[in-house]
Amino acid sequence: MSAALVAMTVSVLSLLVVRPWLVRTGVIDTPTARSSHTVPTVRGLGVGPLLGILVGLGYYGSAAEDLNSALLPLMAITFAFGILGFIEDVRGLPILWRAIGQLTIGTLFGVTIWIEGSWNVLVVPFFALLSVGIVNVTNFLDGVNNMSVFHAVIFGLAFSVIGAIKLGPVWMIPIGMIIAASFASFFPFNFRGRAFLGDSGSYALGGIVVGVIGFAVSAGAPAFAVVAPLGIYLTDATVTLVRRVYNRERWYLSHRSHIYHQLEDLGWSHTLVATFTSLLSSMCAILGILATTANSIWMAALVMVPIALYIASPALFGARQPR
Repeated sequence: MSAALVAMTVSVLSLLVVRPWLVRTGVIDTPTARSSHTVPTVRGLGVGPLLGILVGLGYYGSAAEDLNSALLPLMAITFAFGILGFIEDVRGLPILWRAIGQLTIGTLFGVTIWIEGSWNVLVVPFFALLSVGIVNVTNFLDGVNNMSVFHAVIFGLAFSVIGAIKLGPVWMIPIGMIIAASFASFFPFNFRGRAFLGDSGSYALGGIVVGVIGFAVSAGAPAFAVVAPLGIYLTDATVTLVRRVYNRERWYLSHRSHIYHQLEDLGWSHTLVATFTSLLSSMCAILGILATTANSIWMAALVMVPIALYIASPALFGARQPR
């Protein structure tokens, strides 16, 4: 718990220091037709949770031996993706350079996993693509207030539970708490859209999540339980991408057609959208853990219930709207 408290403290202090600088330098997100917000809002404050995670990991790693060789790679992938996102927030990057940066970081992480574990060399391209995918998913789903904060807490707590019930390595307990604490500190800033994490925050979240997944699965944690908390995020991103490609849209451009956008367009508040998706993500996380502990294929199949509900939610709740 001490590492989580350190992470939260560093995150809050960083946010208080960095926010005025971002305002002075004009790092402001101006609303467009694709935006969920309506007023200019400072972005890039994800650097707070990023620093919280890094300092929290360093604090925990300095006194623990159970992380061994995983500590520096976890810090490296989080830092690299977070800084790439921060550059995008402050200066902007062309899509090609962002893709190259993401793929390079992901490839280096894949090489690390390959060297450290007993994997086949094919793990390198697998984790390279997985890194790019998860980082972009956490970025795409960071569209309404509280969304990333709530989900980061869910991811972190799920990782901690997996470690606590000995499904995964014990270091998942403090690292999960560090993730949850670092992003929970952003809630007062993000509430009612006072500020955004920006790419620095969503990239950092994706980086630490893929890092934990890689090393946890390498240490014997069941992949299904570790990935299940991402069920709603992965579903939204995949369904939306397939639909846009099928409709011959320019899928790589910003848009407002995610499932959570559709719920927002029904008149749902940001908090309601974030709470609804978080509840479904929590269900996925719980069912993923139960399926692994019970070794039940039926329990695993139940994960499709919250996922199916999420996919159907715009039509389901839209049909209930007064006409």
